[in-house]
Amino acid sequence: MIIICPQCQARNTLDDEMFSQITEAMPCENCGGKLPVRLGEIHRKSKMSSGDLEVPAGKSAKKRVLIADDTYYFREVISDKLKALDIEVLCAEDGEETLQVVKREMPNLDLLILDLKMPKIHGAKVLNEIRAGAMGKNLKILCTSAVHNKADEVRALRELGADGFITKEAALEDFITRVKKLLGLEVE
Repeated sequence: MIIICPQCQARNTLDDEMFSQITEAMPCENCGGKLPVRLGEIHRKSKMSSGDLEVPAGKSAKKRVLIADDTYYFREVISDKLKALDIEVLCAEDGEETLQVVKREMPNLDLLILDLKMPKIHGAKVLNEIRAGAMGKNLKILCTSAVHNKADEVRALRELGADGFITKEAALEDFITRVKKLLGLEVE
């Protein structure tokens, strides 16, 4: 079972055995806040599969995306489009900040949109570091660039663990369609 923290929106995992043994509130793994784990504080589904997400009353299970790009305009345009789809957006403007945000927010990120040409740490190195860690193995990563788009470069990104690549010259709607597919959202 996954319980969303009402304070920080972090996803906390509890197996059924842990849940059945709880007698008082548990702290959130991320912020230490009180998790709604007592009966009556959480809605439980009658037939829960391993992929089901339990959400406290009044909360939604929004997808969370980190946009890592040093271009302010790019971050804002993509962020506005994603927010219009009810997707929570975080931003980072260099490779170092990207790694800090991923470490802080995992496992509560669903997708990283990663520019390759960024200051401090190159996007390919960021990708490599994320994939080297256990928490980053399940994070979807869509790489993007205006300059790196040759077939051999894209192939190398796939070998490093990227889930996709799209050039910044792509039409905005094509870009958003790729993001929706990686998030498992309905595509019109």
